[in-house]
Amino acid sequence: MSKSLALSLIIAYLAVYGFAFIEFHFGWWLAMGANFSSHTAAVMVIACALLSFSYSVGFYALLSVLIYGWLMTVLHYHSWFDIFSTMILCLPCWGLFIVANRASSQHANVKV
Repeated sequence: MSKSLALSLIIAYLAVYGFAFIEFHFGWWLAMGANFSSHTAAVMVIACALLSFSYSVGFYALLSVLIYGWLMTVLHYHSWFDIFSTMILCLPCWGLFIVANRASSQHANVKV
């Protein structure tokens, strides 16, 4: 794992769970009759990282998030609104990983 990917994962998790902490205090999802899905957020950060490196692997990761969402709705832990709104919140992480991937690729191409 490159240093830029590791740093991106840390930043992405800090951003997503920082938002969850803020949500806990302000209750935006709760005000809409929903709740923030921290498990979806964790999986989406990984899916976004995989998408930035391989679309085919990332596609299956996103598919697994949707299957997870279906399971959570069947078990009445979360609604589809909870799942999709959390997924949308995590999408900026994808851009973070794309930038990290490009930075590590450029760094690898530099000859010493």
